[in-house]
Amino acid sequence: MSIDYSKLFPIGYPIGRECNENIVIGIKEETLFMHTMVLGATGSGKSTTVATLINNSIENIMQKGLKVLILDWHGEYAKLLKTRYKYIDPYQELQLNPLTLSHTRDKLEILEIFEEVLELTGPQSYILFEILKNTGEERRQITSLDQLIEEVENYTGEASWTREVKQALLRKLFTMARDINLFSQDKFLNIFKTNSNVCIIDVSLIKDIIVRKLYVLLFLKFLFDHYVYSRGLRKNPRVLLVIEEIQNVFSKDTSIALVKKFVREVRKFGIGIIAITQSPSSILEDLMINSATKIIHSIRSSQDLELIRKLTKLPQEIEKILPVLDQGEAVLYTVDYKIPILVKITEIKK
Repeated sequence: MSIDYSKLFPIGYPIGRECNENIVIGIKEETLFMHTMVLGATGSGKSTTVATLINNSIENIMQKGLKVLILDWHGEYAKLLKTRYKYIDPYQELQLNPLTLSHTRDKLEILEIFEEVLELTGPQSYILFEILKNTGEERRQITSLDQLIEEVENYTGEASWTREVKQALLRKLFTMARDINLFSQDKFLNIFKTNSNVCIIDVSLIKDIIVRKLYVLLFLKFLFDHYVYSRGLRKNPRVLLVIEEIQNVFSKDTSIALVKKFVREVRKFGIGIIAITQSPSSILEDLMINSATKIIHSIRSSQDLELIRKLTKLPQEIEKILPVLDQGEAVLYTVDYKIPILVKITEIKK
């Protein structure tokens, strides 16, 4: 039985056309703020899909005063976007200083991020915790990476293992120190001072993958703090946050509590995640479960197909075509429609 999709609801944010009926297909604004997953093998068209969504929807985005923040892992979006955007070099305009600490909560969250990204051992974490714990209390305030490294160098402990562990911790902190300009100031609020509705934060400029991952996690922490804990909450614009290669920061094995809180809580405060990955089975399952929309490009991995089968319960005829979808074709599975829809991602002429 054929369904007249055009009568289901007016389309606000189009992504393309239904492959058979040629009807414009899109996603409701409120649904976008309930998180979106864009899945597919390398080269299947995931980034193009997100850029097309933005290009097709820019009038709505501007009219509603939304912010689209793109954490561009591969430096692709400047070529894909056809609308006006603000390009941001994190070294020049958006440095993040993780040591502007004011609450115990901050210290524990920063410690968790450092533990996971820098792969700290238990003793290394203990030394860093002891130093952060005393910040602003028994010792001077630590407000820069240089000061943190100095505190680690000056750390004394009675245990015989202290010297060796301290040296290993310093070697890991020097990974950050090579990009010290990136962490020398806190310019996070600059992201809200630009008049542009669409901002590309080109994290591909950060060549060290460990430092890039650290920067993205710190950006998420600053964004979470600003929206969830800031007293100026009502002044914040609603944000669509595009995160490329999300498996690098929202991995299924993450122990960072902030990441899990981010998935569960931010949509209540006006942040919708658009998460892009080529490896659905590698990401935090909470994100897959808590996303109201899944745009599924060609998937060939049996492990990934099994996860999609488990979470979406797609009809068998749709499951069978997932491995053979052409570039630019996708299955849209969303709460906005009663059935999954095969879509050709395309620009919608106004």
